[in-house]
Amino acid sequence: MIGGAVAAPGYVLGSTLGALLAARLIGAAEIAATLSEILGTRVSGDLAWTYFLVSLVLSAILEAAILVSVSSAAGAWTKRD
Repeated sequence: MIGGAVAAPGYVLGSTLGALLAARLIGAAEIAATLSEILGTRVSGDLAWTYFLVSLVLSAILEAAILVSVSSAAGAWTKRD
């Protein structure tokens, strides 16, 4: 569990920064156009950027929870009798 708790911040930070940099290269207007096409409604660039940032926070929480859970399970598996 300690390994997962130590690795989780680095992994989450790296994946979040990578996604953030990629989104900046794509641009809010392109993200908004894609969301508008998928949702079938008009989405502004500011709203698309807000959705993207919220999704980054949620994915970071989920990634950290999964990493710590899997490392805990692996540790328990190796320590079993």
